[in-house]
Amino acid sequence: MAFVYAVHGQLQTITVTLCGVVILVAGGAAVAAGQMTLGGFLSFWVAAGLLNQHVMTIVGAIPEAIAGNESMVTLHRFAMSCEPRPYRGREVIPFSGRVRLQSVEFGYGGSPVVRDVRLDLGPGETAAIAGPNGAGKSTLLYLILGFYRPQRGELTADGVPYDRLDLVELRRRIGVVMQHPTFFAGTVRENIAYGYPEATTEEITRAARLALADDFIRALPKGYDTPIGEEGILLSGGEVQRIAIARALLRRPRLLILDEPTNHLETAAIHRLLDQLARLEDRPGVLIISHDRDVLRHVERVHHLENGMLTLREDRTGPRAAILALGT
Repeated sequence: MAFVYAVHGQLQTITVTLCGVVILVAGGAAVAAGQMTLGGFLSFWVAAGLLNQHVMTIVGAIPEAIAGNESMVTLHRFAMSCEPRPYRGREVIPFSGRVRLQSVEFGYGGSPVVRDVRLDLGPGETAAIAGPNGAGKSTLLYLILGFYRPQRGELTADGVPYDRLDLVELRRRIGVVMQHPTFFAGTVRENIAYGYPEATTEEITRAARLALADDFIRALPKGYDTPIGEEGILLSGGEVQRIAIARALLRRPRLLILDEPTNHLETAAIHRLLDQLARLEDRPGVLIISHDRDVLRHVERVHHLENGMLTLREDRTGPRAAILALGT
């Protein structure tokens, strides 16, 4: 590629120089023959010089465009090789919050990321998935949300295979808070109600209280009508995260997924959130992706994901409430 750039640069310089010589000779001959005035020729020369700058910019971008096109072709081929087949189901279920993964395997380009994963998330239960960076936690999350389809195994919601389900409707019953949630330059109220514009004031404040956000929101200059700036720049990381949790809770989801919540929230705040949700009559199930040991102590089941394999490390459910050592 470096050779192509060098050759292209030399050809570009030679071409521009030759064009300049041709214009100068032809223009001079036209002036000498009385076919053009000297002023007209000078005006043309200046205009050609200005146009030349833009032409040089466009021509100079050709190698980058070619390289970019080659890269896009490569990326497209790779994406097509690992792109999951979309789910095409249309069945809508009430969804109690139970999601089950049965011997699920998924990988990119033939390389498995998660293998033989078995996971059962029950209605109203709290569970966590721990593991090192790159272990496949995000991949597992996207599988649960139906953005990826496993190459092997099956996912079900309330016992119904994902193949039969309308995944858009299912996702409406799942609240997700990613590590870096998206915000826009609107008010607190607008950001909480994002995606659910018909939400009432009562619904918004209820969600904010559950997310431990109501107190700090009311202390803002305009309360719920306070602008937060692009990407929530006018708020702290913890405040932004609480608003994101409020948004996820607004639709009263049956399953709440928190991706590394302690990156922005103190562990004590996570404990309070879990306690408040546990007291709800229609409490949602909660799945936390975290490596924070203090958070892991406050969930019923802890699963560990490493080298693509998911293992149960702690189980505080059942008659004996067996607790297995983490070992990490």
